[in-house]
Amino acid sequence: MDLLSATTFKKIFSVDRNTFNSILENISPFIKVLDEVKAFNSSGGPVPLWTKLAVSLRWLAGGSNLDLCFAWGVAFSTFYHPTGVLWPTLEAINKAYSIGFPIVSLEELSRGFSEHSSGIMEGGVLAIDGFGVKTRQPSMTPFCLICCVPLFLTRHLLV
Repeated sequence: MDLLSATTFKKIFSVDRNTFNSILENISPFIKVLDEVKAFNSSGGPVPLWTKLAVSLRWLAGGSNLDLCFAWGVAFSTFYHPTGVLWPTLEAINKAYSIGFPIVSLEELSRGFSEHSSGIMEGGVLAIDGFGVKTRQPSMTPFCLICCVPLFLTRHLLV
């Protein structure tokens, strides 16, 4: 990150370097320090706070969690985990800046989405309109190949 030009830094994180550092300083009291021994034993070390913020800001700007995990060396299972990268960082931003999301906990909302959708919308915290429809596998008759949509599970979200 230190090697990025000021323009590139702002394009990637949607904030300039000074704002990033200010956010980092303001949220640090609200991020729980995890057991470092446990983190070293399971993955080689805890995820640094600046990495959590960088990944969260990229995700908020539309970054893919899979791409972010790959690029930043964060385990996929850690990204949406309640004590992992995203939720604690967003909650710390909420507390530091008093944004006042109308929920007690973002991971609680995410868990509700997942349970309500039978696991289809894992990691979701907002849907204006959404539904999941299970369909049966189309038969292989010529008529069906023309008029059946070959989807076994469809997800549709309008945001």
